[in-house]
Amino acid sequence: MIAIKTSPRNGEVVSALLVRDDDEVMLITDGGILIRTRIAEISTQGRNTQGVRLISLKTKERLVSVSKVADVGQAPDGSDAPDTPNRPDGESSTTVH
Repeated sequence: MIAIKTSPRNGEVVSALLVRDDDEVMLITDGGILIRTRIAEISTQGRNTQGVRLISLKTKERLVSVSKVADVGQAPDGSDAPDTPNRPDGESSTTVH
């Protein structure tokens, strides 16, 4: 199955995520640049394309990670996060928003 055509122009695939229109993703470069963007703002392309540009990189800078941004009150795995998560030392903590 072809997911995206890679070339010297667009490089290798860094990540593939299942997302919804109301999700957001964080793009992270090896130069320490973080870009947060809404999925709804990314144009839809056919699967046999070279994609759309989400970030402009400096010479020799690389995109190293793409992660889905968890909703407030949601754990990174998508499940509901507890209101007062427990710390490793057994004490409870409060999340500040």
